Parts: sequence; C-alpha cells; structure tokens
Amino acid sequence: MNFRGKPLGQISESDLQGLVAAQVQEGHQIEYKRIWKVGNPEDNRETLLDIAAFANASGGDILYGVEEDKGVPTKLAGLENFNADTEAQRIDGLLASWTDKKIVGVGYQLVHLASGQGVFIVRVPNLSSTLHAVTLGGNPRYVTRNASGRANMTTAGIEVAILYTGKSRERAKQFRSQRDVAIADNTLPITLAAPYRQVLYVLPLAELSNFNAREVITTLRDDFHPMGAPRSMDVGATQGGVMAFSSETDRSIYSYVQIHRNGALEAVICRSGGTSGDKISSDYEREMRNSLLPYLRALNRLSLMPPYLVGVSHLNVVGFSIYEPPHVSYFRPQLAQTGQILATGLYELESIDTASVDAALKSLFDHVWNEFGRLGSPHFTPDGKWEPKQ
Repeated sequence: MNFRGKPLGQISESDLQGLVAAQVQEGHQIEYKRIWKVGNPEDNRETLLDIAAFANASGGDILYGVEEDKGVPTKLAGLENFNADTEAQRIDGLLASWTDKKIVGVGYQLVHLASGQGVFIVRVPNLSSTLHAVTLGGNPRYVTRNASGRANMTTAGIEVAILYTGKSRERAKQFRSQRDVAIADNTLPITLAAPYRQVLYVLPLAELSNFNAREVITTLRDDFHPMGAPRSMDVGATQGGVMAFSSETDRSIYSYVQIHRNGALEAVICRSGGTSGDKISSDYEREMRNSLLPYLRALNRLSLMPPYLVGVSHLNVVGFSIYEPPHVSYFRPQLAQTGQILATGLYELESIDTASVDAALKSLFDHVWNEFGRLGSPHFTPDGKWEPKQ
C-alpha cells in the first residue's frame, strides 16, 4: 500500500488505515510520528532535519498522528484541535529562515478521522539535485534518508551529492542538444507540419520517478496544453512519455507539448517558412510567456520542483532575420543566421512566480535578439517589465 503518487487532497482515512493494515514499514519515502512538536528551537531543528533529509534523498511523506512500533504503523491516533494552516505557515517560515537553500514545494494536508482528530501529512518533494543544509543551531548540517530513516551525510557523501548536482545540469544540457537535433531533422515518431520550429524547454534537475502515463494525464489537466493551439487537442501516451498535440487536416502536428519519462518538458510549435530570407516573428515571445507558468504548475503537481533549467530554440533558421516592430528603429542592419539551430543558454529558474518567469524569459529572448545584432527584446521595459509591442 503506497499513496506516494496520490495528490494530497485525495488522501482519505481509508488510505491511512491501509498503511496500518499492510504494516507499511518506514523507509526512504515515509515516516510516522505520534505527535507534532514545533515551537522551541530544538524541536524546530529536528523537524527541519526530517524535512531536509527527504529533500536530499528522493522525497517522501511524514505522517504526524500515527503510532508506530519499530517503524511499523500500529494505530491512527490523530492530532487533537490541530490548525493545519497555522502550522504549515510556521514550517514555511522556518524553511525560509533556517535552510541554506530554501526547500520549496513542500505540501501539507490534514486528513480528518472519524474520531474527530486528524493526521497531518507533510509531503517533501525530491530536491536531490540541490543539496540542502539546516543552519538552525549552529554549523550547517547535511542529512539524508536511507532504509533505516534519517542519517547524517558524510563528507564523502556531500562531495558525491555536489558532483551529482553538476552532472544533473550536464545531463540536462545534453538532453536539450539531442532533442534540438531530433526535432530539427524530424527524426521523431510523429510528423511535424512545417520546417521552422520554435521550442521551449523546461528541464527539472530532479528526475520524475514512477512514471505512470494515466496518472500524469489525470494530474495535469488544464495546464498541459500546446503553445498557440486551440482548446481542441489530443492527449495520449507515447514511447517517450505523455504528449498533448494539435494537428492539421493531413494529421501532421503543428504544435505539441510533451513530458518525457525523466520529467523534462518540451513544447514545440511549427511555423510556415523555413527558407532563407524568412523572418522569426516575435509573436512567439507572447505565446511562450503565456505557456510557461502553466507548464511550471504542471511540473509542480508532479512533485518536480525548482530549480528548472529553461531554454528556447529556433530550428531550421539558416538565413533568417527577425521581425522588428514598426516603431523600433535601428541604425545597423540585422545579422542573418548562418546555422540551422539558434539555441539560447539554459536559465536556472528557482521559483514559480510572474516576476521570476519574466526575468528568465527576458534573458532568453534577449539572447535571441542578440544573435541578430540587437541589444534585446523590445517587448520588455529596461527594468524587466513585460510590455509587448505590436
């Protein structure tokens, strides 16, 4: 019995009773605690260490209000008169103040019992791509989880984790490069409608575990929608993951968004053109901005939390220029593209909010304009505010 993949809001008392009946042992992804102890510095530190241990490992659930014997749940004792909102805010405040890198995306849910009490679940995402230390109480302390529970990280373990973080970024870069080539050459199990392709990548540094296509589709709902496409679309499982797409009458696909089995998201839209002398329409900036926040929320619901690496690619653009709004004047001619692939760098996005998203997109869009000999996107003010030009 395991409800790790079940949304917090859908967990019921019967799910919890199932853990007791099946005698589900504490381990890498679950821990039981009879009481909730937060308030004094020592208790606060212990709670933060428990959360950090899950974040530095593979994520998991801490269930407060469950009696256990040697790690085996024996009874749903419950918490009495428990204010879940107040305690969740308290934990978020402690995480912001007393971890060296804030642990984001922690979820909270109070499951009401027939007895009138409740079990409080703290769900910690897999954030192992970034190492977190608890700083409350003195020197930073690094912890992780193993089959026996929480464990201090050794110096060697910390060094390995840091090395893994670097390798996660390198793997993301390699994945993006490989996908750029495959999409540009259309060596895909689908047929794309036009040769000029615009791609938005969102690459979580933590990988998606226990991929289930049906659960992914059910979980994502309205936030999984192709760029620039009407509401009518098809959604289904592919060899690589889950895809939502809109197609032409000849069944070729002009826009799709896919979440790969490793959690990487790519959104592609095909444009007419694809020959020397064509232009990149800056309308793509609006479409990517409209799509990015929903895509981030989708990954969040799959427990894939920041940081993300975000990138933009324009494919099959040899000889292209970029469309400039009529009111924008330049003294020098544009630089024409000499390569098939125009790929920005990967911007590390650490939070999901409009200001952070705009900062990321401004950097990426500026990179595209720089490739044509321009200082940056005309659709942002100098202080980074989005003000699209016609």
